[in-house]
Amino acid sequence: MIQAQILPEGIKTDDLTNEELFEIIKETGDYLAFEKLYRRFYYILTHYAYRYMKCPELANDMVSEVFYKLWKKRESISVTTSLQSYLFTSVRNKCLDQLRAKSRVDQCDDSVLIDFDCSSATPLQYTVGEELHQKIESAIEALPRDRRKVFRMSRDNGLKYKEIADTLGISIKTVETQMGRALKFLRQELSEYVNV
Repeated sequence: MIQAQILPEGIKTDDLTNEELFEIIKETGDYLAFEKLYRRFYYILTHYAYRYMKCPELANDMVSEVFYKLWKKRESISVTTSLQSYLFTSVRNKCLDQLRAKSRVDQCDDSVLIDFDCSSATPLQYTVGEELHQKIESAIEALPRDRRKVFRMSRDNGLKYKEIADTLGISIKTVETQMGRALKFLRQELSEYVNV
């Protein structure tokens, strides 16, 4: 069992709430108080991060980075909710940021423009996938009407360029041009998620 630390004022850290402990850390930079806070939350936050990352090492990294930032920026951090809520939100956001960064690296072709398949997704992948799906839909809706129609006939309906050309009464070359311009626009609009 961990011995309770005694602060200079004679207050035991075991008797303090999380918020009181954090105030002491902010005001005095007491590393023992910070360590106490870390030990209170490390296990549960790592378990929470694991639900997103599905990897013990990555989950540990996410929690460590959140606590590192908490220590480094302790004097300027303002916690408006409970400290527990702040830490859980910080870990969740760190996990989401990590997944988004990985998504940008992994998705370097047009496959990102196909609807997100959530049938085998983890909760984190589903969340990011839904966010990405909304951004893709907004970008598609921003296309000029005729270009959007050609794009949807190809991607949503799976029609070949010749079938689209026959249906719309235009040349295959026009379909190719419209699709090329649509893809270029969508890559620009979704550059945060797609390497081009």
